[in-house]
Amino acid sequence: MSISYPLTGLIEGLSLRDGYLKAVWRQEGSVTGNGVSVIKDMGPMLWRGTWQTAVMLRDDAMDLETDLLSLQGGVHLFEGYDPRRPVPRVDTGEDLSAVTVAEVRADRLALRLAGLPAGFILSKSDYVSIDAAGNLHLLKCALGSVADGAGQTGWLEVRPFVRSAIVPGMTAMLRQPCARFQLEKDSVERQPDGNLDRISFSALQVIT
Repeated sequence: MSISYPLTGLIEGLSLRDGYLKAVWRQEGSVTGNGVSVIKDMGPMLWRGTWQTAVMLRDDAMDLETDLLSLQGGVHLFEGYDPRRPVPRVDTGEDLSAVTVAEVRADRLALRLAGLPAGFILSKSDYVSIDAAGNLHLLKCALGSVADGAGQTGWLEVRPFVRSAIVPGMTAMLRQPCARFQLEKDSVERQPDGNLDRISFSALQVIT
């Protein structure tokens, strides 16, 4: 038996004190002679994740440190999500295993989803993770929508933009919607608290 990568289940098993995803915009800016700021994208936006556990029994903290050690720094990837919104804001507990991308808008700033329960609500700030050729694309709803009687949403405005690799028919994950992350150098920290420990770490999304 051997460890499989990307490492899954790392975040789901943790009791977290804090954690969030932050947008990292890969942009450069300049100012023209008449004072207008010009912004140029140098690459697609990526997510940076930061996670901090609640205090843990020392043995449990050592197990987590070992899981993180198994990643060999940035050699291997793990799957993680934003613990502030692990499920849709209005989650009725219905089956969401058949949700797929139905359509992508021409400007690639919105998509429709199919396979939802009729009347299911996707809210602003909900996440959608789409598996495209081994990459997990994590999108955040800028405008929500409600599934119609056939289980299809209206246009869901999302950020970042929908990359060209995403096409209709691909699976969309709404619970524990993950991206794949690479640990940031020297980010794993142990914070002792009496006979207990707290572990923190950060990572940057990877899309190949």
